Amino acid sequence: MSGQVRFGGCATAIFAALCGLLAWQSALAFNFEDVAQRARQLAAASFKPPESKLPSEIEKLNYDEFRDIRFKPARSLWRADRLPFEIAFFHEGLFFKQPVKINEVSVEGVHEIKFTPELFDYGANKIDPGAMRDLGFAGFRVHYAINSPKYKDEVLVFLGASYFRALGKGQIYGLSTRGMASWNSGSSGRCRPPTSLRSTHCSIRGASVGRIDSCSSPGRTR
Repeated sequence: MSGQVRFGGCATAIFAALCGLLAWQSALAFNFEDVAQRARQLAAASFKPPESKLPSEIEKLNYDEFRDIRFKPARSLWRADRLPFEIAFFHEGLFFKQPVKINEVSVEGVHEIKFTPELFDYGANKIDPGAMRDLGFAGFRVHYAINSPKYKDEVLVFLGASYFRALGKGQIYGLSTRGMASWNSGSSGRCRPPTSLRSTHCSIRGASVGRIDSCSSPGRTR
């Protein structure tokens, strides 16, 4: 990835605050080296693309229909705790067909945040939420009252294993970026991200680390 990607100072400060929020040394259950070791193990073995478990009701949705699946704001993580930050989640499907495992690391230890269809409003789609119970999250987004104390704006987004975007006070989304992009100079002239990714482990309320794995590019992120 060439060139520079610049985010506002406020976005950087928010990200730093989020990573350190309520994080204590005694609560660290894994670190960057643990993820690196797992990436080495994966790199030493042949890549096996995971099978998609998406129900046909999700597979057949077009872009606009999938956008009608929305997270319920009232179910945001940490809303009941009245913390400065809130976390919302993305439904698996469309361009992100592999689940992302998300853990919350706090003073109580590590707690996996489980997917449940009750967190989402499926809009006008003819979908049985009960058939979605074996799915996972595609990613998460962070909300913070960066522009007004009365409203928590979306300030950070992490989707899949490598896509993210962020903004600062008074900014709007423009350039987005990936932690990794492959085949940028292919004959098609299009950026082709890896199509098969193993689960990425993200931790919030603590240091954020992840694992990228594809047929060509196993690795780690922090």
